[in-house]
Amino acid sequence: MMRLPRRTYRLFSKVAQFCVAHQLIEPGRPVVAGVSGGVDSMMLLEFLHWYSEQIDFPIVVCHVNHMIRGEEADLDESFVQACCQEWLIPFESVTAPIEDIARETRRGVEETGRAVRRAALIEIGRHYFEKDPLSLSNDKHDDTCQSGMILDEDLKDTNYDACPSAKTSDDDVNDLNRDGAPTDEMTTFDVALGHHMDDRAESILMHIGRGSGIAGLIGIRPRDGYFVRPFLNVRLEELIESAKELGVIWREDATNVSSDYLRNRIRQILIPAWRDVLGYDPVPRLATLGDLAAGDEEALSIFAKKAFIEAQLPDQSLSISAVCALPRGLALRVLRLFFEEEIESDESQDIAYGEGSHEFYTTSILAKDDVTFGAQHSVSILDLICRVDTGEITGGALDLPGGWTAYAKNGRLFLLHKE
Repeated sequence: MMRLPRRTYRLFSKVAQFCVAHQLIEPGRPVVAGVSGGVDSMMLLEFLHWYSEQIDFPIVVCHVNHMIRGEEADLDESFVQACCQEWLIPFESVTAPIEDIARETRRGVEETGRAVRRAALIEIGRHYFEKDPLSLSNDKHDDTCQSGMILDEDLKDTNYDACPSAKTSDDDVNDLNRDGAPTDEMTTFDVALGHHMDDRAESILMHIGRGSGIAGLIGIRPRDGYFVRPFLNVRLEELIESAKELGVIWREDATNVSSDYLRNRIRQILIPAWRDVLGYDPVPRLATLGDLAAGDEEALSIFAKKAFIEAQLPDQSLSISAVCALPRGLALRVLRLFFEEEIESDESQDIAYGEGSHEFYTTSILAKDDVTFGAQHSVSILDLICRVDTGEITGGALDLPGGWTAYAKNGRLFLLHKE
């Protein structure tokens, strides 16, 4: 049985209570741990190792090598692998040329890295715990899986996961309502990430700066779909102090002090300035704001789903008069639900999974990104259909992301996809 120093025991006990309260890690339910080598991810590994002795669950570690920092990135991978070997924990690594893939797909490096990380973690989990073939292996599958594939879609986003302050996932403005919200997808395993309270506060500030709605004010959630975050109620400094107490070694990532990244500037400049000007640490208060926003978002989502069902016509189009009769905020949510349901229905019919296909995975990522339905799209559609509802115009159409077009005609709102 793993024995802990007093401070670390108190910390891990607090994290365990958080896991129970949010149903993050449960007895017998497998966990894939995203471990970069930074202090937060190494402490996550320490916690999972300890917690698995308390409630018994299998662990697999996955490390993603972005091939950006050359030899340093390779050393991160070797370091994490050695730690796992010492504890006899299964280890998998995925090597992906993130910069090349980002250039090829015309996406940002951070965005592409986030997509690959999330996909790799899920794919490893499916291989281990759902017995799916490991589609991200180029040639063979041994103790380490090497791949240059983009797969499905946070670990940490901005700084490639290998430092005391490695950052979080739900930061891209296009991801506010996609990655940040819980999903109804049933899973047979969970993916544990090392995000902490400081990460969440930084994400909330980024979202505020982008003019986010309530969903963005939540920041990072304890759970969204496969992904669970046991440390979300823990400060980074607590993790560092406990790591030192335990004698944990971790790897530093130079990109975490680079002013090229918005998140770094928020952490290094904005939050200290807030503390100096207003006289208090904003991080816990921002986390409280996130909790309050989560409650409001949950309630509004329930109302929106009910209103969406009531506005649907037998042919699955929407009644324009029913949507326009709703409060504006609710109507905008109904339109988002309508678009997302149409996208999911279309994808379930058209997507065919290929064996280890670089083209398939790249295409699936691009498809998801290109159909991102932002707040401005909801507003434009609502303005259009309300003009139709009042008789100002008889009908109209709007082009939407991903080759979709919204049509308002004969009292109905419907979507068509360009082939």
